[in-house]
Amino acid sequence: MTQRTFHATLQLTLESPLLVGGHTSPASYVDATSAKRADYVIPASALRGALREACTRLENAATDGATAETAVGPLTCELFGAPGADRPKLTEGTGDDIAIHSGDAGGTSGKLRVGDAVARDTMHAAVRHGVGVDRWTGAARPEVHFQREVAGGPGDVLSAPLECRASEPAIDLLKRAIALVTGVGNSQSRGLGAVCASIEATTAPIPKRSVELRSNRTELAVRIVAREPLLLGGLPTPTNVRESLPFVSGAVLRGAIANAALRSGIAETYEDFRAALVDPQTCILFSDALPATESERNLPLPAPRSRLACKHAGDRDHRNVNGVARDTLVSGWLAGLLLREGGTVAPFVCPVCSRTLTSAKGWVGGVDPDRRVVTRLGRDVATGAASPGLLYSTVQIEPTATFVGTVARLGDAARRLLARIDAPVRVGGLRNRGLGTVEVTFEESSHLGRGAVQSRRAKLAKAAKPLLDVARVLGVAEVADADRLLAVVARTDVALPPEAAPERVGRALFGEVPFRVLAVAQAAGVRSGWCERTPGPRALRPVVSAGSAWLFAAEGEAPSDEYLARLEVEGVGDDRELGLGRLAIAPHALMEGWE
Repeated sequence: MTQRTFHATLQLTLESPLLVGGHTSPASYVDATSAKRADYVIPASALRGALREACTRLENAATDGATAETAVGPLTCELFGAPGADRPKLTEGTGDDIAIHSGDAGGTSGKLRVGDAVARDTMHAAVRHGVGVDRWTGAARPEVHFQREVAGGPGDVLSAPLECRASEPAIDLLKRAIALVTGVGNSQSRGLGAVCASIEATTAPIPKRSVELRSNRTELAVRIVAREPLLLGGLPTPTNVRESLPFVSGAVLRGAIANAALRSGIAETYEDFRAALVDPQTCILFSDALPATESERNLPLPAPRSRLACKHAGDRDHRNVNGVARDTLVSGWLAGLLLREGGTVAPFVCPVCSRTLTSAKGWVGGVDPDRRVVTRLGRDVATGAASPGLLYSTVQIEPTATFVGTVARLGDAARRLLARIDAPVRVGGLRNRGLGTVEVTFEESSHLGRGAVQSRRAKLAKAAKPLLDVARVLGVAEVADADRLLAVVARTDVALPPEAAPERVGRALFGEVPFRVLAVAQAAGVRSGWCERTPGPRALRPVVSAGSAWLFAAEGEAPSDEYLARLEVEGVGDDRELGLGRLAIAPHALMEGWE
């Protein structure tokens, strides 16, 4: 059946105050209405629920009672997705509960995308007082009081964008069903949330390009800026809270670019599409993009596993004090040699508060993105309808969050493909509920390339030389020349068996040149993901966690700066096309506190 793209604006005129909860509010006894910055909103999930109910009623009414009232017709399924699990086969088991929540037959996401409805003008909030209800008798309990924050009043208008690519009958059903949307949100039976809905077809918006190329080089930094909240999925948890990963994985970015290309009218069989995004030998190599500040141009780095810091390092009196944080990869290796010879080593302490330094966490050159907890009604996977007795929460990353990674193999085919993408790029989950839109910029970075690696290696050798001189005086030195040292940190997870990682990483760095592994500070983890093609979860695989660090010494000629610069962005190990295996060669973080 022929499909067409439909853009429209859903206009909701309030006939009574609005109560649509969900966003976390300050601790109080007040049920708060959703707010996004200074604007009150109706979340996209609530709008989709109201529209879905209206389409179901209208489509079933056309069958003259031949269809059950709760059945979901084919046109409604086309717009909103068929009933079924969002993530089929995500869990396994034979129990009834697991079978209901996992499902062998997955649902579909639907063709309709709804954004949050935002007030056109300023809407004022007010608190309404009420009397509680006895759950056993249903009668009022005068001694129990509650408060609810409501927003707006009759005449206030909110607007939400609608976007879909569907068949003409499905679009016609959506247009006709709008008149059946008469209420949104909570306490509709108590006079709240009454609306008058209308739809206005619009031309496709012409936003700022979501993909921008600023350099002709094949190895660049990629900067991702969130324009809507993000839900970056990770491994499932046994709770009803969906956490968000603090980074955009390379696999997610690659899939988002492919999805945007398809929505821009580029065929999957197009030669450049397959060369840039499908063929593992030629496809673009996106790394995981790590959180960064909006103004910083540094490439963020997970805190190395060898890094120690005072737990009060963020306090005002600790800032910009040398020794509050220090790395122990090189000094720890020399300390181990000294201990082996019968010497003693004092623990590292903070020069400000004299506390013993502990393992550092977080990011170097980056910052954790701001998050917000959002609570919504769950969905009955059997019918697709809302399930009022089931709540779930998502931990969403706030808009304006910035992530920076690297990209390699940005050849001619990739450039031609990226230049043709005009559809928005969306990452993560709940993309058809107003989440996920980002801007992607490919730009040069002074922290990539042969010159940057050469500078960092020279600083490492200069900083390590005094320590080696002291070691020689004490008779414990094992390396004669600081220029032969090479320190490496995993910028992303590395898909290698942890027990073999030092040898495999060293072999990738030095090739046939003999080398020694002097120090290792690594941790093991697991990595998974979701494959849209299957669809289904990727198998769990062991990885060496991001932030793991290794210290090597070449016993022959050290590798060239040009080779190491290319290895930084192309990565080592398996699954490099999924964003894994990226390294940082002699990063400044490894010299902190002792250089």
